[in-house]
Amino acid sequence: MGWGAWGAQLVTTIMQWATHLTIMVNASVLVDGSMMMVAPLTLATYTVTTRPTLAAGDAGSVIFVSDGGAGHVFQGWTGSAWVSLG
Repeated sequence: MGWGAWGAQLVTTIMQWATHLTIMVNASVLVDGSMMMVAPLTLATYTVTTRPTLAAGDAGSVIFVSDGGAGHVFQGWTGSAWVSLG
């Protein structure tokens, strides 16, 4: 393996590690193995017109809708539609 391939593999490995670290930064593992949030959770942000259409298997997904209006900015996917979470 030349330096080019070695360097590419190194970058891939670092990116995988950084992704895992980013996921773990927002949580701490408790003694019982459960995880507790230690920082605010940042949701994906959409507008009403840019909300994605997800698959049925994605039921339970939550997004922030910036132009959703009072009581409609947090929305969850039921598997077939977005609904306001209050």
